[in-house]
Amino acid sequence: MKENTNIKSNRKKEGLPQSDLTELRKAFLEEIAKIKKKKKAFQEREK
Repeated sequence: MKENTNIKSNRKKEGLPQSDLTELRKAFLEEIAKIKKKKKAFQEREK
């Protein structure tokens, strides 16, 4: 758990807002959703 608090304190030092992290996470989840859709479409074609 020590790393986690370290990241937070680093973010404060750099002056980065915490919302920055949630934006990145949202974009990441959207990418995963796209990949899952492609994978599903590909599997449908294979049948």
